[in-house]
Amino acid sequence: ILYSRGPNDPPREKLEAAVGSANVLLIEGWVHPAGVLALEDPRCGMPRLLTDTGVYFEFIPLEELGRPEPRRCSLAEVTPEVPHAVALTSPAGLWACLTGWTVIFAQPGSTLLRGIEVSDTIPAPSILPLPVRLELPETSARVSRPRSAGIPAARSERLSRTPWSRPADHR
Repeated sequence: ILYSRGPNDPPREKLEAAVGSANVLLIEGWVHPAGVLALEDPRCGMPRLLTDTGVYFEFIPLEELGRPEPRRCSLAEVTPEVPHAVALTSPAGLWACLTGWTVIFAQPGSTLLRGIEVSDTIPAPSILPLPVRLELPETSARVSRPRSAGIPAARSERLSRTPWSRPADHR
């Protein structure tokens, strides 16, 4: 059974008691709107980061939070046994957000992690956005239609144009 717990959910033991069978494998998942980001490894009982889901993880040491440009560590750069806030970054690096999770790694570069509870240390993600933004200048200029050799890519009354529609357009 794959399950996920929130901060106010009952402990795992209550779920085990409700299932009532020793033959059922319970695997805890760390779920974020971006997807399932970590799953419990049944061999060691610790969550393992899923690093091949299209989301890039960055880890911010807790003492760096609140600074204008906090130091962000990749998985290979984390300091063992130091609490880090988990941030998700888009593959292109255009946006990043804090997840609200605080983790400790036993070894640098390891995908096994241990979640810890930190009270009143990490601000809510909406209060402390990471300073990664792409701000485009506002423009009111009309964008011209692309052309090839002076021929419009599509007539303004048509939504699209294909090579097969050209003979029908010029009758």
